[in-house]
Amino acid sequence: MKIDKSKISNLLFLVLILVILFTPIGTHVKVFVNRIFAFTPGIESVESREVLKDYNWKLLNQNGEHFNLESAKGEILLINLWATWCPPCIAEMPSFQKLYTDYGDQVTFLFVSNEKQEVTTSFVEKHNYTFPVYSALANAPAQLSSSSIPASYLINKSGEIVINEKGAANWNSDSVRELLDNLIKD
Repeated sequence: MKIDKSKISNLLFLVLILVILFTPIGTHVKVFVNRIFAFTPGIESVESREVLKDYNWKLLNQNGEHFNLESAKGEILLINLWATWCPPCIAEMPSFQKLYTDYGDQVTFLFVSNEKQEVTTSFVEKHNYTFPVYSALANAPAQLSSSSIPASYLINKSGEIVINEKGAANWNSDSVRELLDNLIKD
């Protein structure tokens, strides 16, 4: 059986696809591609903003301490639903870390994963992230539920969902920083 150039190129293409889909190398490629295409999250128009009605959401932090979202009512909240195995989630983490470094004392950041705490703790330590990671002890309020991850929400002091973003985004953009500065002043 004779193998021609087109069969060889098709075979190489198939191997490349399999490597991208089923190996750790592929995860790095997917993260890289997600970072390239991560744009600034969209800001909801004032007229279309939903108001978070239910703050009753019980979480557990990495130190084993219980937290209820109710205790953060009236604060600026940045909530991210994520997982360590999710390339778009991994792609946006560095931009979140930069925001957390600069706004962590003025904005309540909640990074919530359904994975085991050992897994998320190992992930954040490996990447030197310092933002707070939580496990959900109950279902999220309906307005913060998502069938896809990453899902991120920026909520102002009045409970309005100012950003409702699904998919990877560049959170360390000038427009997000300007928005946070304005929300902090209000």
